[in-house]
Amino acid sequence: MHFLHGGIHLRRRDTGATLKRRAADETLLAQFETDWAGDEIPLLVSEGTSEDKLQSITRSDYLAFCYSRFARHRGNLVIFGHGIGGQDEHLTHAVNQWDSQPPNRRQIAISVRRQIGDEEIRREKARYARLLPRADLWFYDADSHPLGAPNVRP
Repeated sequence: MHFLHGGIHLRRRDTGATLKRRAADETLLAQFETDWAGDEIPLLVSEGTSEDKLQSITRSDYLAFCYSRFARHRGNLVIFGHGIGGQDEHLTHAVNQWDSQPPNRRQIAISVRRQIGDEEIRREKARYARLLPRADLWFYDADSHPLGAPNVRP
C-alpha cells in the first residue's frame, strides 16, 4: 500500500528523504503535535490545487516514487473514501493515461455512501464517468467494506 498524499506517520527531511515514525509510548497523533524545530516535517499533502499537490509530491523521494508507481499501475483499482475532486486532477490524469483500450480497460470499483440519497448517488456516478471515461466503473456501498462500518467511522 502506498500513501499517495503522505500521512502523519511519515516525515520528510530537508533533503527530501522520507522516514516513517512508529508510535512508541505516545500515539502517532501526539507525535504530529511536535514543534518541527529539527529537519523533519510531517509529510502530508492535503491542501492546495492539483498543481500544488503535484509540486509537493515531486519534492519528496517517497511521494515521487508512489506517484510514479501509481502512474504505471497495470491492474484494476479500488477507490474507498476518496471524493476525487478538482484538487486531485493529477490522480485522474494518471489514471486516464493508463493503457485502457479494449480488452485492457481497467476495472475501477468506487465506494459510495448510500446515506447521501439516490439523486446525489446518480450525480456522483455521472461525475466519475466524466472524470474516468477510459475505465469500466463499478460502484459499491461503502458500508459493505470493513473500513466503512459504523463502528469505525468518527
